[in-house]
Amino acid sequence: RIPPRPALGMTFEAQRDELAKMGEQLIDKVLDGKMETRQALNMMGAKLAAEVKKTITQGEGVPPPNAPSTIAAKGSSRPWVDTGRTVNAISWQVVEGKDSEKESE
Repeated sequence: RIPPRPALGMTFEAQRDELAKMGEQLIDKVLDGKMETRQALNMMGAKLAAEVKKTITQGEGVPPPNAPSTIAAKGSSRPWVDTGRTVNAISWQVVEGKDSEKESE
């Protein structure tokens, strides 16, 4: 049985204040016409993706720790990190919905 390791939620909670501050700054730029909404959302996505990767690869990692059998099999005690494929796959996507289509008409 593999226990849940909520890297995204854990990172979001740790970065909540910084992300809120960044969001406020980006909203001001969008409202002033200095930046497109999509660009601001992509910046937020890039920031959170980078922070999730950092949570997984640095510091104490994501709890709970790997089982002794897992550590022996992969040669590492760090959860989520084995070949690097999972960490390298962390990304973001800005998806436009029905509401944003109406706004652009």
